[in-house]
Amino acid sequence: MEAIIAWADAWPMGGLIKAALGIIAGVVSLIAAGIGVRAAIVNLNRQHQAKLIQDQTLWSGAVSDFTKDDITRALKHYVTPDCSQTDPANSADIRRSAGIREQVVKVVDRFISDSENRHLLVLADTGMGKTSFCLNYLAHRNRQRRSDQPLSCAVIPLGRPDAIRKIRRIPNPADTVLLLDAFDEDIKAIDDSDARLAELLGAASEFGTVIVTCRSQFFKNDLSIPTRTGVAVVRPRRAGLAREYLLETLYLLPFTPQQINRYISRQFPWWSWGGSSRAAKARALVADVPELSVRPMLLALLPGLVREGRHIQELFDLYRFMTSEWLEREASWIEPEVLTAVSKKLAVFIYTSRKHRATDRVSLAELHKIAQSLNVPEDRWNHLSSRSLLNRDSQGNIKFSHRSIMEFYFVLAAIDSDSRCFRTFWSDFMRELFVSWGNSEVGSQGLDRAREILAKDLSSIGLSPLSEPLDGPRDLTARAFLQKPTRRQRRISDAWRADSIKLLRHANVHHRVIEDAEFGLIWEVPHLSDYDTDEIQIIQSSYVQMARSGMGKRLASKAQFASLLEAEANLDIELIMRETLYWLGDRIGSRNPIVVSVSAEPIKRGDIKLLGQMGIRDRDGLPVWAYQVPTQPDGFAKKVPIVSAIPMLVSETDNETRRTLHRMSPGELKAYLDGLNLADEVIGVESAN
Repeated sequence: MEAIIAWADAWPMGGLIKAALGIIAGVVSLIAAGIGVRAAIVNLNRQHQAKLIQDQTLWSGAVSDFTKDDITRALKHYVTPDCSQTDPANSADIRRSAGIREQVVKVVDRFISDSENRHLLVLADTGMGKTSFCLNYLAHRNRQRRSDQPLSCAVIPLGRPDAIRKIRRIPNPADTVLLLDAFDEDIKAIDDSDARLAELLGAASEFGTVIVTCRSQFFKNDLSIPTRTGVAVVRPRRAGLAREYLLETLYLLPFTPQQINRYISRQFPWWSWGGSSRAAKARALVADVPELSVRPMLLALLPGLVREGRHIQELFDLYRFMTSEWLEREASWIEPEVLTAVSKKLAVFIYTSRKHRATDRVSLAELHKIAQSLNVPEDRWNHLSSRSLLNRDSQGNIKFSHRSIMEFYFVLAAIDSDSRCFRTFWSDFMRELFVSWGNSEVGSQGLDRAREILAKDLSSIGLSPLSEPLDGPRDLTARAFLQKPTRRQRRISDAWRADSIKLLRHANVHHRVIEDAEFGLIWEVPHLSDYDTDEIQIIQSSYVQMARSGMGKRLASKAQFASLLEAEANLDIELIMRETLYWLGDRIGSRNPIVVSVSAEPIKRGDIKLLGQMGIRDRDGLPVWAYQVPTQPDGFAKKVPIVSAIPMLVSETDNETRRTLHRMSPGELKAYLDGLNLADEVIGVESAN
């Protein structure tokens, strides 16, 4: 500015120029000040709304489990997400999930006013803003009502043992929208989700609308998501309508680029000092780190990441950064190492005792007992700040500010060899954090500890599959089938791969049983070197024989076959015979089956048609060749392939069966596999051609 003034002084009309510059600077300052005042007013208004909501509803129990700080944080910088009736997790890139998007508040308003049903299930991944949605929807309803009307909305967290008692205390249920938050944290729901949901909806049967939020991973698959409420329709029904209300489902979606820009603009307004440049850095970070857009909760880390110039890729490192900032804020009254140790012990205590305590909160007395072994005085906990990741609820109990923070410290405790962590079933998010640790900045330093954990029975604690499950058999074009399998979004560290594969036992001379904990697969691999000539003819089967066998296992897909080649390389034993045909479950079009071979050159036979190389190779560099099996006439109406090849069988066994397999003696495992042996099940076994 001084240089501009000096330049203006050199001109004959320098005085006028300086005056004009002064006016322009004054106008810009006034505009910036006006915007700053407006932002301050908006912030004060949010705080006032939070206090108003709490004051007006505390007596009725409508938000009695939330403090004013909880509500203020939920309202501050809030960007309303979109929703869809399609699960975004089914998209290859969750950030670009397909389907019709619409703002969730508008959809819920329309559901309340127009739907024949009264019950709605809102599903979303960890950190996608389920609780923030509940509190902001309550604020939305509060803004819509007249001053002489009572508040017609209530939020009850289900991670508390007295949820049903609080539901029954809420007045005017027929005119109230009831939001039941975090069904996945309800201890009774973990044991029996259907029975608990029926109990909750029965207790809330008089409410005008009931909305339940839950982690999407809580349900095993789409078929296990409940659709019935058990609440009878008592009003007159139109023809064709069900006798009970149905449970409709919505999914919260990751932010769009426009929504992320809106959030960044609120965090880094252009008129603030360095606002534009910091906003640009924040946008670049979000573009490079998928977790920031998939989990809006983590967007709150942007100011710190931009300030420190950090470029973090892994989920584990994002949580490590979040907790390190907290430790620095609290360092004036407690050493970071001590607070970390207390947090780990507290997380393990809360998670492992959740069934008999039925809550994710602890009393001050329980916290003091946990901290006593670390010589932390009782009065220290009075210093917890409002921005703490460990804070008090409205009853004075201590809780982690978000369930995922507790899960992060649980995983830290497991990495640090707390044996209690391996006597309980882990959540899906814990598994995701554990896998992310292996790919993180510090994961490479803990390789020995990772190998110790991978050597455990991972299925017994819910850690298998470690990575995203592989695609099963599909109908493909020849070109698509030959393409190299794409790398999944979430995979374990390459350094972990060998330790994620176990050769369970040589159960009998004909089978080898391999467990692939990364993808949650169990292979029963027939090995032809263990057979004599006549037995080889028996285990080779035509497509018709496999169809007639009614086998309990299914044929492997292309991606699963590629993972078996990986397993072979890591175990350093031969699992797949070379120069031999194997059936896969994929088909060309919707009718022609596929066989493959691992061989230096394609196998030349008149009953198969070469498709080409699949783009994958074995440990010795031999290519995998794919062949289409032409169909042949069988009677007048059917066409079936008559080529004989070895069935490549795989199972995605449930956790209970995996645990049973691990406990079996060699004799028991042999009997189990003999019962699944394809050759024993084939009706009218024929010799190979």
